Amino acid sequence: MRAWLLRHGSLVAAMCVAVPFAASSILHPFSRDQGIYAYAADQMLNGHVLYRDIYVFKPPVTVFVHAASLLLFGHHMWSIRVFDILWTLATIAVLHTFVVRSTGSRTWAFVTGVMWAYTYHHIDWWNSAQTDGWANLPIAGAFLLATPRDEDRALARPASHALAGVLLGVAFLFKYTIAVFAPWLVLMPVMLRGKRGLTDAAAMIVGGMVGAGLILGYLAGTGGFEQFIATQRDVTMPYSDLARALPLWGRLGLLAKRIGAFDAPGLVYGGATLPMLAWLCFRAPERRTQWRWFTATMALWTLGAVASGWVQKKMFPYHFLPFIAPMSVLAGGAAGRLADRFAAAPGRWWIA
Repeated sequence: MRAWLLRHGSLVAAMCVAVPFAASSILHPFSRDQGIYAYAADQMLNGHVLYRDIYVFKPPVTVFVHAASLLLFGHHMWSIRVFDILWTLATIAVLHTFVVRSTGSRTWAFVTGVMWAYTYHHIDWWNSAQTDGWANLPIAGAFLLATPRDEDRALARPASHALAGVLLGVAFLFKYTIAVFAPWLVLMPVMLRGKRGLTDAAAMIVGGMVGAGLILGYLAGTGGFEQFIATQRDVTMPYSDLARALPLWGRLGLLAKRIGAFDAPGLVYGGATLPMLAWLCFRAPERRTQWRWFTATMALWTLGAVASGWVQKKMFPYHFLPFIAPMSVLAGGAAGRLADRFAAAPGRWWIA
């Protein structure tokens, strides 16, 4: 029991602390988007064909999430909110494991999980339980599976990278802008291992094709694929063009405002994110391969999350929900570093 607590206690504690934050969202009503997706999911469960019989102009995975919530919890507005809480706990588990594998600090991992839950469920009823927020789970899962381990970083792990690719393929059909993360994840094993990493990179590409292919195959098998392609071409792709009139400075101002909206705990939280990233970049060259990979990942994860919202041009708050995951990791690192520093003997750093 003691060994189990030492291994999993910080994760269990993070989930226990997160539940009160998450539970506050149960009574939130539908916004427009949740109503649209819930109606499409209800019609799909009643035998209608997605895209052919049901008009949906976004990628399909969000409809599947709503369908799962209706199957599990019934025909209620709170069904998707309960499902969202479970999704939050799963995201905490993945982020916690990612941080422990990358840094070895369970304090950092614990604080990351709490910050994720607090920030995500601090968002209002309109901008929570949204596609961009759910995409954090497969993105974080892909980064976790691609993260090298000290004991085997020189060895190819094609199965792990293939599964990371599957998650990226699924995330892509949550929101197409998630594709910004794919180049780094595909190139990473080559940069770490040279030619030996080509197998991992190829496995990830194949996995991505399989992940997206399974969902597209479902649409083809049910008869909705042709209408899916038509709506994505004629409606979804031109969607961001509707915002071209917004000037650059206006978009930059909104970007700062949107990211600031997630800064619930104040200056300590938001103000710790970029300094922590800068500290990692400063320290990474003198650290082992694991840390250099982690630092590059956090920098590109942060930039990719901002880019995912930026390219949509609307500057809606929920378009920047992918930013919460790297922000939670970085701010959690700053808080965890301070906690470990105070707990350790004088002069002892939290990094081994």
